[in-house]
Amino acid sequence: MAAPTTSYVSVTVVENGKKILIPRKIYGPFCTSVTFGDIFEKVTTNVPESGCMKVQRVSICGADDTKNSDVDLGCSISVCLEFNSKYITYVVCKEEEMVSVNAFSVLMTAQKNQQEVEHEMVPIPQRESERLYGDVKMYNDLVNLCSDKTILFQRKNICDGEKCLVLIKNALWLLDPHHEEVVSRCELPADLNRFHGYNNYKAKKHAKPRLTVDGISSALQPLEELMLVPWLAKTEYSVLRNWIDGIICVLLKMKSYRIQMNINQKVRHGSMVPLRSPQFNTDISTIEKHMPPAITKPEYHAVERSLRVTQEYQPIDLLNFAPVDRYRRRHWLDSIQLSFPIVIYKYAHGNYLGTMVWVWRIPVKQDDRKEGETARLTAALIADVRTYATRSMRRDFLCKWNAATNVSKSLLRGMYRELTVDASAANDRHELEVDERVMQYMMNLDDPDIIYDLRKLNGNPGSTKFADFWSEMDSYFNEYEAQVQDRRQGQYLYMPVAISIADLRRQIVDRLQKAGKDVAVPSDQWIRLQFTPKNPYLKSASQYTGKFNVKFAVQRRLLRAEHEDSKFANFQYRLIKEFAVRHRELVLMVNLDDKAVVPVGEPGKPTSTGVRSHNQSITTTTTTLAALDHDFHVAGIIPSVTFIPNIPSTIVDSFFDGKVFVTCKERIFQASSPLRHATEITGILRENRYCSDGKLKQPIYLQYSDGGVDHLTTRLATQLSTLCMFIYLDLDMAVIARTCPTQSWVNLAERCMSILNLALQNVALERKKMSDDKEKLIKSRSSVRDIREVAERKQGLDIAYGESMKDVVEQVEMLFARMKLKEESLSINKPASVDTMEGLASSLKVIDATPVDVNSVQKKDLKHLQRLASFLTTHSKSSQYIYQIKKCTNPDCTYCTTSPPRSQNFQDVHWVPDPVLKRDVDGQHYTEFSEIYGQDTTDKDRPSQLSKTTNETDKTRKELLLPGKVRSFIVCGDCSKPRCIYARRKLSDRELIEVENTKEMYQYVCGNSLFPEGSVMYDTIVVRQGIQCSSIVESSYYSATTIKLMPCCIHCGGKDSLLGVDDDYIKDLKSSYAVVRPLCTICRTNGKEAIVRQPNNTNKKRKTK
Repeated sequence: MAAPTTSYVSVTVVENGKKILIPRKIYGPFCTSVTFGDIFEKVTTNVPESGCMKVQRVSICGADDTKNSDVDLGCSISVCLEFNSKYITYVVCKEEEMVSVNAFSVLMTAQKNQQEVEHEMVPIPQRESERLYGDVKMYNDLVNLCSDKTILFQRKNICDGEKCLVLIKNALWLLDPHHEEVVSRCELPADLNRFHGYNNYKAKKHAKPRLTVDGISSALQPLEELMLVPWLAKTEYSVLRNWIDGIICVLLKMKSYRIQMNINQKVRHGSMVPLRSPQFNTDISTIEKHMPPAITKPEYHAVERSLRVTQEYQPIDLLNFAPVDRYRRRHWLDSIQLSFPIVIYKYAHGNYLGTMVWVWRIPVKQDDRKEGETARLTAALIADVRTYATRSMRRDFLCKWNAATNVSKSLLRGMYRELTVDASAANDRHELEVDERVMQYMMNLDDPDIIYDLRKLNGNPGSTKFADFWSEMDSYFNEYEAQVQDRRQGQYLYMPVAISIADLRRQIVDRLQKAGKDVAVPSDQWIRLQFTPKNPYLKSASQYTGKFNVKFAVQRRLLRAEHEDSKFANFQYRLIKEFAVRHRELVLMVNLDDKAVVPVGEPGKPTSTGVRSHNQSITTTTTTLAALDHDFHVAGIIPSVTFIPNIPSTIVDSFFDGKVFVTCKERIFQASSPLRHATEITGILRENRYCSDGKLKQPIYLQYSDGGVDHLTTRLATQLSTLCMFIYLDLDMAVIARTCPTQSWVNLAERCMSILNLALQNVALERKKMSDDKEKLIKSRSSVRDIREVAERKQGLDIAYGESMKDVVEQVEMLFARMKLKEESLSINKPASVDTMEGLASSLKVIDATPVDVNSVQKKDLKHLQRLASFLTTHSKSSQYIYQIKKCTNPDCTYCTTSPPRSQNFQDVHWVPDPVLKRDVDGQHYTEFSEIYGQDTTDKDRPSQLSKTTNETDKTRKELLLPGKVRSFIVCGDCSKPRCIYARRKLSDRELIEVENTKEMYQYVCGNSLFPEGSVMYDTIVVRQGIQCSSIVESSYYSATTIKLMPCCIHCGGKDSLLGVDDDYIKDLKSSYAVVRPLCTICRTNGKEAIVRQPNNTNKKRKTK
């Protein structure tokens, strides 16, 4: 008889099909005669609640099956072997749940439990953060102190305690860098006296924060308001009340002290005489001989020996022998006694410069002493003393001589320092930079006599010293111009005249020597000044003679294409800047831009970043600097630049002064999106002290970007992402604007790209290798979309790919961190995680509790989000290049009532106006900001709405732009309409890959070419260029014969909510026309008509009488 078969099974127990009571686990071995009921008893033997469990259903399935099969509890497990199903699931319920309960008693019990929870006294919870230092550590230490003092709050009022501790923390954080000064003038509460050393600005390599009157007031006001809160008067919060009262007293004293210091500073700056001068701050004293040398104190022996070996009336610096400690040094100077008479000369500079002390020996007898010699020494020492002029003194000199001589103030400041030996510091950093540039220019030129040459020869055409050299150079330029005419395209020259000034000078000298001429040769700097200045409107242009029409220039890789909306969009940016200047105390401005993808090679194939170096790099002598130099790559890094400028006081001043943040993202699974940008900006603002208590310090947020797909102001995803920031940061107003197509250079963040290019030059990158099975999955994938599709099917590929890119991303971040903008290092920010983005998106629940996918939502979905749609209608304003959200003052608005505007004069804050053409001129100029601010404006004067353009290139490609030559399509990054891609023949695999890479790496905008000029595919694979974003979808899209394209609305390009053939409107049109182009419900609701072709020729019978 055969032995019974045994088997192992995998078992799990689930309550009501949801809660897992026993996780899945392998049990066995069991004989095939064992029943499913026996296995259940064995599995639940050690479960306390097994007695009240009742099995509702038993199901089995195999490893690859997606459906379960139900079996009886008394059936043997032999069926598992027959059907190869060894995964068993028991669905159970508790027997007491089957007994009916009283609904009223359940509600009463729940209410009682809720009340007990709300009134429970609990301590304030600590903050959880990845960085437990700085202000977070200070806050947590305050929480621990409250726990030690038994300061408790009801659970429902715990937010009051948290707010109180935040205000105390803010005040202590403000005073922390100035703790020694505060303690010397005031007395902090004893419990809080140890709260210092948290704001370690030196470790962050920051300057010491200034303790200003405004800063003290911002911390003082909320504390004073907190003292009026009723709950703080309770006995159990007396300790907390004493802390706040003590901090308020300290802040008031420091505020009064700072106000008095500011008053004294203004008096000093306005004085017309120096505050310190040798005539008034000098002390000359004679110390006679007091004791024999045998009993001279040891601390004066070195001074005495030095004076003995020097002649009488020969001064020496006494501080070279004095103690370092200032208190001991003062006592040492006051108690000096030597064996011979001396004279001590003291001059007190004041402040940190200390006192200058000189000493010299004089004769013992009074008759031998020479008073004239003492006066001579004093005058000589005074001549070397640095003087410090006041601002009023320098301002008076500059104004007087600037008006009389028309000399620039930077030169006058240098003259004033030379004439008066003034050692005063510059008023600000910009003035210091200008002065240093002027002095460097005058002193560091190659030719020592260049300053004299400039005065003598500039504007003196009669000088013939270098006439032969200039004549030969002129001939060289004329010959070169003739040689390169064939390679000139319009006003652009694609070959330089010379590599450098030195190279040009050598070429001219060689030409002269070959001609047998021995002439005078000017210096390189003097040759440079014969050119045309790069900017003729700067003052430095006056140093150039303009003898030759040649200038320095850097080759432009991509020439700026013009767009018909350029002037309109640029003036819109000007209006935004004027709005920022007008409300500069309330506004935070941010500029955004994504750098082009940084190529990353496959494992073992480092690929060049594509940045051509301007200088050689340093490397070892035993290695060769090399990399693969090709354009085909899939992996890449997208650096996102966030530039936060300091808003100037006037519109004419530069906005390019601020802080730069860089976020490096892997391009495949961390693609840029509106919600990702909003989340990363919010993180930057919260982590870099732009926020207070989770709210943006400035209640108005302005954002300017280059207008990529993820920055389109007309896209609902972008608008909702902005709304998330608006709610999350409690803003009064949020404005996002963008450049018009092809004009991204207007964006200030674009200027930072050259800094990033410096870090990437001479660099090659490769990602780390994944496991062999993961590498095999993506080996044949040639585009980002293909890899994403594979990752959707193969779990874990995205995580493995992220790990393979981690090291190279950190390497690029390290390179960027070494870069600086105006001597300030770039800050590196980490990409936003999925959880963080979902957390920001959840802010929309304040407006509408209906779940919404921010990144993929479309305007047609708003019909299911009525509260959100109503809020956008009443609180936002949208146009082509700007989108705005603003709180209202309507008492019926729930959101603006619970979160009222924080701006003091909110009634004076209006929408940023749209550009409006002046009606009384030629229609080419826009109305100034001051004339239209506060008025209701629209973008009706936008040129792209008013004109239709034709393109000469399309005329030459007339035979190519046909329905039979359509091979694919590309979506405009601005209007989202599909545009046809034409080619004479079917695209090869290589051409398809190039087209797909172009779609992924570059933003296409209506009117642009598909490939740049000079590309081999520029004239073979093309798009129609004589169209705009306002143009409808091409007819070739619908009548293409070589490819089947999905129907889309002819007006907006949308593929959803198209009117069907059963619609009465479409049915009526089809009865009269052979061709009716698709139309969506949104465009139909907005009043747009369907485009029709080919009327039906129906012969109507004439009525006869």
